[in-house]
Amino acid sequence: MDGISACTPDGNWIFYQGSSRSDHVNRLYKISIDGKTKKEIAHGNVYSPAVSPDGKLLAYLASEGQGSSANVRIIITDLDGGPPIRQVEAPFNAIDLKWTPDGTAVAFTSGCDLLMQPVRGGRPITLMNFADEPVCISGVSWSPDGRKIAVARTRFNDSNVILFTGLRPK
Repeated sequence: MDGISACTPDGNWIFYQGSSRSDHVNRLYKISIDGKTKKEIAHGNVYSPAVSPDGKLLAYLASEGQGSSANVRIIITDLDGGPPIRQVEAPFNAIDLKWTPDGTAVAFTSGCDLLMQPVRGGRPITLMNFADEPVCISGVSWSPDGRKIAVARTRFNDSNVILFTGLRPK
């Protein structure tokens, strides 16, 4: 597997992003857990597949254009691909798509923001914003009950070196 992946709740299918060796075009694939059945779901600038908690829908990001003029959409489809059930606009720098535990929305990071896009449509809701700090959100995960959320943050242009001394093996 070349990129980000997501597994169905029943553990039977994996969705992942990869590219063709012949044309280097990004693709989303569905593969059975035993590796015997593989199907292309989408191709183009498609990335960040996420399977809904009920195992019925697939969400992924699709982009056309480049830089800040890129047109990015959240695509929601059934697990076999096919025509989108819903398409919703997203910011040009949207990444790391995740379903909310209740399956009513998909969340994504956009620079310093964590946003939630309701599946039914409408404007995205800002859940967290770290614009006052030089950080970006680099990872998000919900607890299974949906009551807690973990956010990993990465500082821009900042690094630390930590020296541990006096360590002794046990």
